[in-house]
Amino acid sequence: MASSNAVRYLADGTAADDGLELALELAWGTLYEQYYNKRVFWDQGPMPVYAFKRVTSGKSWQFETLADGPGAEEHDSGQEMLGQNYAVKEANITVDKPLVTHKDIGFFDNLVAHWDQINPLIRQNGRKIAEKLDIRVAVTGVLSARTAQITKNGFVVHNGGNVVTASTSGDIAVAYPVTVAGAKAFRDDANQLARLMDEDNVPPDGRFLFISPLIAQILQQDTTVFDRDLTGLPGDIATRALGMLAGFILIKTNVLPYEDTSLTTSAQYDVNSKYQSDFSVGGATGRPAALALCGASEGSAGIGLVESSGLAAHMSFDDRRDTYFTKARIVTGMGVLNPWCAGEIRVTS
Repeated sequence: MASSNAVRYLADGTAADDGLELALELAWGTLYEQYYNKRVFWDQGPMPVYAFKRVTSGKSWQFETLADGPGAEEHDSGQEMLGQNYAVKEANITVDKPLVTHKDIGFFDNLVAHWDQINPLIRQNGRKIAEKLDIRVAVTGVLSARTAQITKNGFVVHNGGNVVTASTSGDIAVAYPVTVAGAKAFRDDANQLARLMDEDNVPPDGRFLFISPLIAQILQQDTTVFDRDLTGLPGDIATRALGMLAGFILIKTNVLPYEDTSLTTSAQYDVNSKYQSDFSVGGATGRPAALALCGASEGSAGIGLVESSGLAAHMSFDDRRDTYFTKARIVTGMGVLNPWCAGEIRVTS
């Protein structure tokens, strides 16, 4: 049978021609976005982990802490009571520079594009600010836990944050291997941290322990942690649902501060010096394996946050440049408030 002359009219004659070069590339119709970090610190919802204050002016807000005073004393009738000594210590939380995200979208490109470019970028502006604030809350929480005891005039203002340290020859995976023994070692440290909180009279309700996915995997080796009859909250190995551990509600996060080969300096972590420290496992204070934030529901919190201007979104058309300009902005600041309500389980090498 002879071949017919079927012209390959979709070919362009190039060397890499597969015969379909002139065929139209059709659009799928949707601009996809990658998955983003879940904000468990900033988007608090029903889980308060910091004390919040909305303000309209000012750059610094002072708060005072009354030191623990002298004990009760016996009194003899007729003896004049002149008043026992006491002390008050002040500290400040300052507002940071405005935090912004912004995009400029060309009018012609947007006109020609066969997908919606503007709305995903507007959503991204707000999301990236929330992610940055999520990291800053986490860093401030660790710094609160690492705050040392403060005294004044011979009185203890507070005992500082609560820290449990695991010393090892390696990183977190060495201190807490993915085994039953590793899970037990972390559970023991969590119970020790809970005891320190108890000794500081931190309310037992509203205690949250933020852990990495690695720690969650390690804890999966211990069936008692994920037993509904023991944890008090739904905890199930099959569904990877987190329950409670040592009185803490377990929350997974990817933003616990750390330093590794891709993040070697504090300035890379955040340009603002307020949110810089050495979080490396070989550093002076080690790497956080878990962060506890407690007491916020009772009026105290390890972190204080002030907000001068809430998250605001803006879009306008620039006729001189023929572009759509979008931005998001927030003016806020945070700092250490009540460090005895913050705790850290850390690993040092």
